[in-house]
Amino acid sequence: VTNERELVVDLRDADIAVSDPDAISISQDGARVRIGYDPQKVATPDLIARITARYPVADLTVENPPIEQIVARLYKEMDG
Repeated sequence: VTNERELVVDLRDADIAVSDPDAISISQDGARVRIGYDPQKVATPDLIARITARYPVADLTVENPPIEQIVARLYKEMDG
């Protein structure tokens, strides 16, 4: 079981790289950016406040990571 969540951010400009010290960049497809974070290490509202203060955000959602991603990470940790 993982605590990880994904913040999906739709930016107004596709040429911006989003980063935060408490989050990990997962992917960027045009103006849509996915960043992963642990809500036990950084509160979701705090992370959203920092991202929206620093970047031109058009929309955002919070999601659980896909089960395939969780399983792949577990296998990687067992092999590593």
